[in-house]
Amino acid sequence: MITIIISTLAWILSAILDAYVQGYYYALYPSDKGHKNLHPYFVAIRAILLSMILWNNYFTLDNTLLTIFGLCLCMTYSFFHNGVYYWIRHKLDNKVYPKGFWDSSVTSEATFEIGTGMRTGLAIVGLVGIYLIIISI
Repeated sequence: MITIIISTLAWILSAILDAYVQGYYYALYPSDKGHKNLHPYFVAIRAILLSMILWNNYFTLDNTLLTIFGLCLCMTYSFFHNGVYYWIRHKLDNKVYPKGFWDSSVTSEATFEIGTGMRTGLAIVGLVGIYLIIISI
């Protein structure tokens, strides 16, 4: 149980830290200054981290729960990552993302862009799923 909790907190922390890095990168090197689209790199880092978390929990959960746990983690990522990203960008330039954490993008270079309502709903479902996994083991 403690491994699941620590893994979830590590995943959320990584989403927040990744948002800080991307927020500063895209604010300091906007597209008109020729920044490179690093989203594929960021996605690869997330996939590696998710793989490490799932491997760490491989001996704690059966395959079904491990798969559900991985999906639940993925559902929570956008809420924390995008929210903090928009908040950072707004703090760096108050004309950008005026709603801060609760804003959403229409000009993102990300492969998938999830709106505020959807990312909040996914986070709730993901966190409830993780809670149900914790109480089931």
